[in-house]
Amino acid sequence: MKRPPRHLQHIKPFTGKPRVRINRTPEPPPVRQKLAPPEAPRVIVIFGPTSSGKTTLSLELAERLPKLIGREIEVVGADSRQVYVGMNIGTSKVGREITERIPHHCIDMRPPDKMVGLAEYQAFTLQRIKEIHARGNVPVMVGGTGSYILSVTENWNVGEDLRPGEENFKDRGKGLALVRATYFRSTLGMNKIVTRIDNAVDFMIENGLTEEVIRLWEQYKLWEPNRLQRNALWHTHGYREFLEQAHAVAPIRLNPTRKELPAIVEAIKEHTRAYALRQWSWQKKMPPVTPVASGAELARKVQETGFLGATKPAP
Repeated sequence: MKRPPRHLQHIKPFTGKPRVRINRTPEPPPVRQKLAPPEAPRVIVIFGPTSSGKTTLSLELAERLPKLIGREIEVVGADSRQVYVGMNIGTSKVGREITERIPHHCIDMRPPDKMVGLAEYQAFTLQRIKEIHARGNVPVMVGGTGSYILSVTENWNVGEDLRPGEENFKDRGKGLALVRATYFRSTLGMNKIVTRIDNAVDFMIENGLTEEVIRLWEQYKLWEPNRLQRNALWHTHGYREFLEQAHAVAPIRLNPTRKELPAIVEAIKEHTRAYALRQWSWQKKMPPVTPVASGAELARKVQETGFLGATKPAP
């Protein structure tokens, strides 16, 4: 091998294995949020994708838990689409016969042409939880919107809605926790949930979803592009597919024919399945979520863990 020039002889020859400097300084552990004080409201959270059985769990819990601990539950909605008035069938809202038996909050907060921001939802929900707690009842958050749930249970520093350039509220951090929460979900896996989604969409169509969309279309004059973009219907699967079809024809009309309806229904199913997968991924961002097969099992676990403190069975 030819010797290098004298002025380069102090440099060690390259052996084919680059030297890598490893930073052995351990990363600091994530800062854990301090628990809310012991007297803070205790909140049961039932989370999961659409069509995973959250409503059934909450209704069964409402029947079983009072018998075990002597306290009634009140449901706090955590669904970013159920906050809008009139969007009933397409968001699977519970009916009046249920809300008359079990109080439901954070549903029908605004008409769909006045969008609800995360900051508004957080403030409204925290106030409802305080009121439920003051009545001696148990607040149960039920829904699949992870940002809604965590903004409340972790007290995100929302303050105001996203500013230009902000993708989310992560960098703003969290305030002192104002509630203590325990999390549950159905034992159903995604394979079963996908089948339930398809069945749920068919059920919605059979029970008047098309007519509901037409009524809201006429009420909010959604043939006008400016009104359309500012309306929650345009941003909600189950409604948007109808609206896209209406604006794809000339003249603009919303009255799908028998030929057009199957394609709309299939698009709703496809978009809802994709949305459910995104909802499922939120479990990675949450504290441990306990799977339960029924509301009765959920009630037993709440009682056995003593999460709600000292309670007395109903007489």
